[in-house]
Amino acid sequence: MNTYFRFFEKAVFGALLILLLIAGNLLAQTQYKIHICDIEKKVHKNWMWIPDKVDYTVRWEILRLEQDEFVRESFTKIPTYQVFYSRADSTFREAKVDSIKGQNSMVFLDMDVGEKYYFRVEGVMNENIVQSDTAWIVTGRQSQATMQTQVENGKNLEIPLEPPWPFNQLFGIYSEVYIESSFFGKVAFELIKWFFILGIYITFYRCLKFIRLGNVFPLMSFNISSLKEFGFDRQWEKRISPKYRFIIEAWKQVMKKDTNIARTTNNLEAAAKMAYENWKRYGVSSIETLESIIGYKPEKDDNGEVKKQLSNEIESAFSILKGKNLVTNSEYGKQETKWKEVENFLFDDKNADRFEYHPSVKILSAGLANHKANGYRWLEASDEVDRAIENRAASEIEILKGKSWLDWLWNLGATAPLLGLFGTVTGIQVAFKKLSELKEDTPQQELINMLADGIFTALWTTILGLIAGIILIMLYYYYRNKLSWIYSKWEQIYVHITEKL
Repeated sequence: MNTYFRFFEKAVFGALLILLLIAGNLLAQTQYKIHICDIEKKVHKNWMWIPDKVDYTVRWEILRLEQDEFVRESFTKIPTYQVFYSRADSTFREAKVDSIKGQNSMVFLDMDVGEKYYFRVEGVMNENIVQSDTAWIVTGRQSQATMQTQVENGKNLEIPLEPPWPFNQLFGIYSEVYIESSFFGKVAFELIKWFFILGIYITFYRCLKFIRLGNVFPLMSFNISSLKEFGFDRQWEKRISPKYRFIIEAWKQVMKKDTNIARTTNNLEAAAKMAYENWKRYGVSSIETLESIIGYKPEKDDNGEVKKQLSNEIESAFSILKGKNLVTNSEYGKQETKWKEVENFLFDDKNADRFEYHPSVKILSAGLANHKANGYRWLEASDEVDRAIENRAASEIEILKGKSWLDWLWNLGATAPLLGLFGTVTGIQVAFKKLSELKEDTPQQELINMLADGIFTALWTTILGLIAGIILIMLYYYYRNKLSWIYSKWEQIYVHITEKL
């Protein structure tokens, strides 16, 4: 028994001695730690100035424990470092590893914006592994995959919407506002975004295409000198096609000849008879010549026979105009075009195939066709031509409105602020509901902060809706005023013509 007790006593004493030796050895060792002191970022933006990629530079330092405090140590104490980094995984189960020697920093290029990256640094010193704490960084908004699940009405509700541009990337605060918005607030954000995008599409791909002056009037090609002219009237006076001017002046000559014949006698019956005879001999052929000029297409006149015949008809019907400079008067002064330039536009215009399809030329053609049919009715021709021109002008304005979707621009601009108000009202409702669910002992300042945050978030839909609405309504009025100017220009042109009848 004594022998067994003595053996047990010696074993316990030996074990204690070994433990004391190990503890002493551990206490004698210097403790080191790696500390990630900084993560620098360099954001790369695309041509729209939106963050696209980001470069991270991870820096670290060595700390040594001395008298219960960590002091900096040279990073060369560890010759080789291993840097672990992972995307949205703090456990580093699928982490990537890079090694680096003789440096205390590492650069990671072309990382995704909006993703959360975790970093950890390890090294070996005195056969012991030294590692850092985990550091993380995220630049820009979180991606849709990492958005937190929203909880509404006691149920988990995944919102399958993405923060709308420009909220998603341009301004960081808006991403947070979008994520914290109620379900209907997100819907309002999305609808306002698409309303605005649709309005911009209508502006640049419909209104700009169909209501531009070059589509309505046959204008000469745009050049540098055109930049000097501001305003629709100035652009029209400087760029209107000489071919169009010639047709108007020639039509005036036809009407002027009828008027001069009527002035030779005071007898209405005799004047009407003289006008009728003149119309059969001169008027119909002159109008047909003008119609031929409008419909002339150089590419279909390979041998030049049509051009030669048309030139002879112009010589016969409008000898007073052919070969002379075309002079027109306007509020901006006298406009003079050399006959050579007029002739080039009459027969060799590159845009001759489109000339007759301009709305202004269609109105001109309607007036000519009506004048040809009713020109023999001396006292009634003016009313008939006026009616044809007005009807065609009203029809062309409605066609331009329909093709340009101009009314839709008004509808989108007027509805966007209402959608913003809807998002704000529903957001404030959610804020008050959350407030009512708080405990009675909740501090007053916390109540105020929660209510203020909710209202702040909710008001952003109204702000965005007003911005979109104001821009779209301004664009609508710009193009509506442009249409009004076009219609008034048509009236001005054709009043100058028909007043000769």
